[in-house]
Formats: sequence, structure tokens, C-alpha cells
Amino acid sequence: MKAARELLSCRSEHLHRRHIGRWASSFAPSQRVVTEVDASTGVAKVTLNRPDKLNALDVPMFEAIAKTAADLRSDRSLRAVILSGNGRAFSSGLDVVSVWTVLAMLLHN
Repeated sequence: MKAARELLSCRSEHLHRRHIGRWASSFAPSQRVVTEVDASTGVAKVTLNRPDKLNALDVPMFEAIAKTAADLRSDRSLRAVILSGNGRAFSSGLDVVSVWTVLAMLLHN
């Protein structure tokens, strides 16, 4: 199990925030989730950011969603969270090939 956590940890993408005007924003081309928080309205916009794969959910995406949820949960000024997908689809669902590859590697170790 320790090897599984280490493997997932290596693939994890962390959420970083910078303040731009009235918005706190996080974005890097490789990030799976983009978060914008409007402090004046208390609304966070969370966008799944894997448009080339129709925002299919892989292990790094699940990790990024969990990290984002934990970060937002601690912000008591938030009143609402809007979840959307970048590109032409919200999400096509589970990226079976990607998840199966991780599981196969874990089973072989």
C-alpha cells in the first residue's frame, strides 16, 4: 500500500494560488483543476481542465479535485462553488485506460 501511495503522490498535481485583482486564481498548463475565487461574492469557480480528453477523470484529476475540495472547505467566506469543464464537455467520465494502467502497475508490485 505504501508503494501505491508513493506512486499516486508522484503523479499528484498540487493547487497553487496567486492573487490577481479581486480573484484568487490557480492555473498552470498541466493542472487538472483550475480554481478562481471571487472574494467579493463568495463564489468559487472550479473548472476541470483536461479538454483534450473531454475532461476524463484520471488519477491526477481525482487527486486535484480532492485537494481543491479540501482547500475550499477551509474557506469559510465561500457561499457557493460552481463546477464546470473546460472545452466542449463537462466530463466524459472515467479515463479507463489511465486508471487501469495505474492499477496494473500496483498489482505487479
